[in-house]
Amino acid sequence: MELLLLKSNYKKIFSLFSAIIFLSNLNAQVQFNADARMFQMELKTELAKGTISPSFVSQYDLIKIDGVYHIGALGVFDNSNDPSESLRQFNIKSDSRIGAIRSLRIPLSNFNMLENIAGLKYLEISNHKGPLLEHALLSTRVDSVQAGLGQLMQAYKGSGVIVAIIDWGFDYTHPNFYDSTFAQLRISRAWDQNKTTGPPPAGYSFGTEYVGMEQLLQAQEDTLYVFGPGSHGTHVAGIAGGNGSNTAHIGAAPEAELIFISLLRDAPSLIDAFTYISDYADSVGKPFVVNMSFGAHMGPHDGTMLENQAIDAIQGTGKVFVGSAGNNGTSSARFHLDHQFLVGQTDTIKTVVAPVNIADSFGNAIAMWGSANTSFSAAIRMVSPQNETLFETPFYFSGNAPLVNDTLLFGVNQDTLILRVYA
Repeated sequence: MELLLLKSNYKKIFSLFSAIIFLSNLNAQVQFNADARMFQMELKTELAKGTISPSFVSQYDLIKIDGVYHIGALGVFDNSNDPSESLRQFNIKSDSRIGAIRSLRIPLSNFNMLENIAGLKYLEISNHKGPLLEHALLSTRVDSVQAGLGQLMQAYKGSGVIVAIIDWGFDYTHPNFYDSTFAQLRISRAWDQNKTTGPPPAGYSFGTEYVGMEQLLQAQEDTLYVFGPGSHGTHVAGIAGGNGSNTAHIGAAPEAELIFISLLRDAPSLIDAFTYISDYADSVGKPFVVNMSFGAHMGPHDGTMLENQAIDAIQGTGKVFVGSAGNNGTSSARFHLDHQFLVGQTDTIKTVVAPVNIADSFGNAIAMWGSANTSFSAAIRMVSPQNETLFETPFYFSGNAPLVNDTLLFGVNQDTLILRVYA
């Protein structure tokens, strides 16, 4: 499979190989991002069948609120209208607000009513988050900080600081999370966003909150999620704030107060987690660090997504966010292509995308992002093992902002290929 990219007044392109082709025109004024457009199209098919399939629920992490399936999204609102009444009218939950960004839980039956929401300018449904941490850093010089060496005025072990871990697979009873006497649990609270029995935290519409040692020890652990049994969150929390359990392997902040959040795996849940942590830290007058040892390959990776903007709005003195750098830096997997075109020149680059067969997967995706105020075009060509051209698409121009181009291509060896283009 060969991808052809034609430069047109274009500076830079960021390409990711993973099920669908996206063409993104960053200068276009659109209401939905590409994932929201795709969801809208697939929702129409689901509703026409009269039932929501388990695979669709899993694909988009739909949750039931009052017995009704909801899709999580982030919305940007202008300041000219108060959306509260129209959100209530269409039973849309909004648990958090950071600047112009609101977390939204939208009933499936009302998704096509979003144009009636006062002040809604932009809607974003993001790709799934997932744990990507495989190895702890081998050397961080944390021991020098804990000993107060160098120019430090004192030793630092996390006392008086909140370390919040957003992840999956927490063991609330692990001895690593007690104080040095093993008498007092240092986890002050946990929010299992995937457990539907409740009660949720005050002001939020989903998940289950545990506050205090008694509730946490009774719960023992968070809910098994799509990743199955695991201990990724416990592992990460041990690196960040474990006491070592009488071994030499203590964490970076063994005296810190701990908060564990089991993420629902969508952007509004992440925004809600940020708000939950920040509000609690403010209420007790403590600085906080949020650790996120997970990631996703889709998206521009340039800080423009709404969840990134929300971090920018919250962060500051005593409010620190830490994200993983990923696990693929030394792997043989080639996920990304980054090319800088010369200004004022029309240029073409070619690259090869090897299809990957994954059970129960829609297919393969190529997501492309350009610099602001530029446009580009892309085409895809299928070739045989003998490098014979089997099919070649026209060039799709991001500047034209195509909506959805769903093309059924001819069968090759009794196979069928569907090409979908979103902008």
